[in-house]
Amino acid sequence: MDWTEIAALGSVGAAGAALTAALIAWRVGRDQVRSTVVANGVNLAIQLRAHVNSAEFRAARHNAAGALLAGRYSSDVVYVLDELETIGLLVRRRVVDAEIVWTMISALVVNYVAAARPYIDADRRRNPTLWANLLDLEERMLAVERKQGGTDLDASTTYPSYLEMEVREMAPLQAAGANGAPNGAPSEAPSEAVSSLARFPARAAAASSSPRSAGAPNRLRAAAWRAASSSWAASAASAASWAWR
Repeated sequence: MDWTEIAALGSVGAAGAALTAALIAWRVGRDQVRSTVVANGVNLAIQLRAHVNSAEFRAARHNAAGALLAGRYSSDVVYVLDELETIGLLVRRRVVDAEIVWTMISALVVNYVAAARPYIDADRRRNPTLWANLLDLEERMLAVERKQGGTDLDASTTYPSYLEMEVREMAPLQAAGANGAPNGAPSEAPSEAVSSLARFPARAAAASSSPRSAGAPNRLRAAAWRAASSSWAASAASAASWAWR
């Protein structure tokens, strides 16, 4: 074997070693990206849970449930559905895990969608893109329910009792007055955005009577997109760093 053959074998060995090192680096980088995405998803799920159980959203659910039971499509109904629409988008984009969301708000999703179905269908006849993420979220919640062996698969007959429970349990706490007697609870949730009202001009007049301003920032959407952006940015940065190694 002459030096040319030895050099060629050495080059092949070096190339093989470089390829192996690149594969190892890629796998480690991929695992780091996955860990970052999972961590951000868990943090976002914690934020979503806190928002869903916040005083302002509980008050909105209380008002929305009462409106749906009375056959009204109020600004509170639009607000609750719009927040669920945002969560649906995050689940569809895999920013947060569907099973985690199922453990937190599955009943909320399927019952409110069932109760508001006539209004949702009317909106979608006018514009088929409306509530697409909300309906996708409903399907995903039902899919997880089936996978887990659950039986709550049809809320078309159960949503009235669920809404009645929402009216009772989500009622805003009454503050005590100067004489110790409770003051009247506010009829509306604290000021919060109903960003989707811009898509519902026919109901803008009804929304204008609510203290919730359509121009105010949507806190859930802002927090969600901050977490999503952080997740995607971390993924891109980690991938890029390994690509240059």
